Order: sequence, then structure tokens, then C-alpha cells
Amino acid sequence: MASTLKNYSVEVHFAQRLAASEKKIRDKAVKRLRSWITIRSQSEKNDFSEDDLMKIWKGLFYCVWMSDKLLIQQALVENIATLVYSFKSQKSVMLYIRTFYKTMMREWLGIDHLRIDKYYKLVRKMLNHSFEMIKKSEWKPEVIDEFVDVMKTTVLTLTQTLQSLMVYDSTWLIFIWLNYVK
Repeated sequence: MASTLKNYSVEVHFAQRLAASEKKIRDKAVKRLRSWITIRSQSEKNDFSEDDLMKIWKGLFYCVWMSDKLLIQQALVENIATLVYSFKSQKSVMLYIRTFYKTMMREWLGIDHLRIDKYYKLVRKMLNHSFEMIKKSEWKPEVIDEFVDVMKTTVLTLTQTLQSLMVYDSTWLIFIWLNYVK
């Protein structure tokens, strides 16, 4: 058993805990994830890879999937979206945002009508905190350019959007985006 545990990365361990069926385990995993990201971000040689964050987002996606009750969902979505502030480097923040949208695009068609609203909330909160993070950088052009690149290479690419999101969802995202830019 010990050799089996050694084969799992920290990210896989988090993903498993985040997707657990018991709320207590998921809540503890989200709290520990925030601490882990903060600690790992402080080390310059421990930069995050896209693969690392895709594993984390897989767990976060199912963490939201498993959450019930409106207030619990709202708190969870807010908690997940505010993880952008736990990263110390701009590169890691943008990678976190990019992997979020990649995860949403990969999983979107599998979301049933009973769960879609919580994912709309998640997209809205991630977009909100993305803009807050850009605002916090005092609207530096390089930060804006990076964010626009993330959006252009994920949800705003026509071919990927048509494959994984309905036209309505893309329009909804642009509408939400414009509301935050006002």
C-alpha cells in the first residue's frame, strides 16, 4: 500500500479529496488546497504546471458537482474563485484561470440541467475575481494582455466554443464579461 501511495502526486491526492462524497472531506481539502497553493507559490522553483492545475481543477469541478444546497454552493464557488489570490506569480494565476476554462470546456456537455446553475455561478465568480485581480494590478497592460490571451485561446476560440459550449453559453459569458468591464 505504501508503494501505491508514492505513485500518486499531491495534485491527484487533492483531486480525490476534493471529489469525495462526504462534505467534511471536501471542505477540509479546499482549505488545505488554499494553504498548499500559498506555500508552494512562495518557492520560485516549485512553479505550477498546466498538468498539475488540470488535476486540481478536475477535483474542484467534482467538488462543485457534489455540493448541495444553495448557500453551500455559493460559499464553495466563492472559495474556489478566490484561490486566484493565493498564487504569488502572475504566470501561475493566469495558468489557474486558463486551466479553469479548459476544464469547463472539457466537462460542460456532461453537466445536467439540475447542476448547470452552480456552474454558471462558478463561471461568473471566476470571471469576477479575474477582473478583480486585474484591477488589483492597476490595469497593467501586460496583465490585461495575458488575460485576453487566456480568453482568446480558451472560451472565445470559435472552434472550441462550438464543440463544447452552446452559442447561448458563449453569448452569456460575453454578456457577463461586459457587465464586469462597465
